[in-house]
Amino acid sequence: MDFVLDTSALLTGKPFPGKLWTTAGVVSELQGLGEERLLDPILDIVLFVAQPQHTILEEIDRVARASGDARTLSDTDRELLALAKEKGARLVTDDYAMQNVAVSLGIAYTGIDQKEITEKVVWGFRCKGCGRSFEEPPADCPVCGSPVIRKRKVRTRVASDASGRT
Repeated sequence: MDFVLDTSALLTGKPFPGKLWTTAGVVSELQGLGEERLLDPILDIVLFVAQPQHTILEEIDRVARASGDARTLSDTDRELLALAKEKGARLVTDDYAMQNVAVSLGIAYTGIDQKEITEKVVWGFRCKGCGRSFEEPPADCPVCGSPVIRKRKVRTRVASDASGRT
């Protein structure tokens, strides 16, 4: 089985059986943390660094916008999701926004130190002051100027096999 590992998965040092993938964004994050030493023993031996296809990144963006997770995903998160989709690999992350988008895309995922999500959430955005709802969140409410917050709009139970655990 193939696994796509995010930064936190690599930082744990836990072994994963199979072919391991990550992105250049994760390598940069590790270098920024001064943790590139973690890569030395595994880079080019068991860890493959790849960039996903642009068309799959567009699909990730579309699904993340629909679920309301687009603002919470970093470029590296988007690339990891796209790489997992492209390779048919299991995503290894504790990031709940990434898991939420993975459910919508049919990407299997596994948590590292946290429990996986049990519900798929579609987020909406609501003005904290006047209560107006928005599909795409403005920085501040154009009506009253108050902050716009993210609120759960729809929750759907995730099948027990979506995360690969029962």
